[in-house]
Parts: sequence; structure tokens; C-alpha cells
Amino acid sequence: MNSNKNITANFEYSGNEKIVFATNCGGEAYRSDDGIYYTADSKYAGGGKYSGGSAISGTIDDVLYIKERFGSTFSYKIPLPSKEYKVTLMFAEIFHDSAGKRIFDVFIEGVKVSGNLDIWSKVGKNAAYTETHTVKINDGELNISFTTLKDNAKISAIKVTEAVTTTGMNDRPSTSPKYSEIGQNYPNPFQTGTTIPYRLFKASHVRLTILNYLGQQVVTLVNEFQPEGKYSTYWNAKNNEGRQLGSGIYLYRLETHHNEISNGKLLIDN
Repeated sequence: MNSNKNITANFEYSGNEKIVFATNCGGEAYRSDDGIYYTADSKYAGGGKYSGGSAISGTIDDVLYIKERFGSTFSYKIPLPSKEYKVTLMFAEIFHDSAGKRIFDVFIEGVKVSGNLDIWSKVGKNAAYTETHTVKINDGELNISFTTLKDNAKISAIKVTEAVTTTGMNDRPSTSPKYSEIGQNYPNPFQTGTTIPYRLFKASHVRLTILNYLGQQVVTLVNEFQPEGKYSTYWNAKNNEGRQLGSGIYLYRLETHHNEISNGKLLIDN
């Protein structure tokens, strides 16, 4: 080079995940250090914006954590094809200076995925904290909602990636580790009973529950240690007290001790 030059560098994400949605909650558009493009805050309903000014520990992408969407209740509604996704929720406590000041619940597809969340008690102030949840949507829309228990609920950023694609429950994912997989119940809709299939790729304690659309548990179908293999559980559309449930949309939730949570929807049509 024999003179000064102006050079523009364009960076693109080249990881294995397929990013289908990413937004900087309460903030502006931003491309993270790993090349993921986060849009300016979008697809939200309710809540307000707040901005902090301190550096955030545990991340080099401070921009994703120094601003937030907050409120007593607010939500995100994200149009997406019906399939399985991994939802990464990013948080940082940028206001309070001690535990117990901010406590809230997080729901994905009507299922409580994080209860009594107190960010400060997890990582302290001005520190990055993330949770990733595996969810399955069947209605073309991913719903994430936040409900306050004390002060205000909040979220810093959201990233949604497609879960590893398989041709069926017989195929084990070939990239990132996956320990369980839940299938669609059949028949669906149903009146008096339905079968819920699932598979464990590694032995685990398993908890399979049915919840109403408010996220309240109505019955526990499985709560035991199970070895690797294919399973199916029949549900007779009754709650824990043996009472027949009425028509409506219900959720089924599979949890393993590998911190994987998978959800599905079913419909009782009496």
C-alpha cells in the first residue's frame, strides 16, 4: 500500500444454527461478536424501555444487555413456521443492587419456563445471564410473555434458532447434543384419550405433565427415571383428581435432568 485506504468490512454469521429471529429488546439494531444480526426491538406488545450505563460482565456484547424492555406484563408474538425451536432469553440486572428486588415469571407458548426468576440472585448486578428453552409451536406463532411478581419483569434480548431437523423420531440429531425428543400426540383433536410419544437419547429422570393454557399443571403423567429408548404415554383427558376435562387447548411438557424442556399443544374437542 502506497497511501491511506478506506476499507469496509462486512461480517456475516457462519455458525451451524439457523437464526430465525433475533431482537435487541428495548434497544437498537446490533450485530453481535459472533455475527448474529439483532434487529431493533420488535414484535413486542406492552412494556417500556430502560437503559443502563455500566459495562456488563460475562459478555463482550454489552449492547445486548445495557437496554431492556420491562413492565408488569408484556409479551412478544413472533410469526414462525410450526416446528421446533430453541429460544435463548438474555437478561442482566442493570437497576437493582441486591437480591429479591425484581422477581418475575417467563412463559413460552403458555408454559412457565422460568419461575420466580431473580436475575441478581443468579449473577449479581450488571452481569449477563441467559436461558435456552426448546419449544415446539403448532399454530404459526411463537408467544413469549413476562409476568411480574415483584417490581417489573424484564428482558434484554431474544434469539430464536431452528432446532436440529430430523426426518422423524427414528433419527438422532447429528450436530449439537440432544437428549430427548417429543412427538405430536395422536389422535389430535380427541375426546376421551390421546397418546403422547417421546424418545430419550440418554437415560434421564423424566417428567411429563399436562398444563392448561394459563400454564397451570392439571396432571402428571410420568415422573420417574427411564433408560434410553422410545416411549409413549396414554392420557385419558382427566386431571390428577380423576375429573374429566372440558374442551379446549392444553399443553404437554417433557422435562429431563439435562435441562431440556420440550412442549406441544393438544386439543380436547368434546
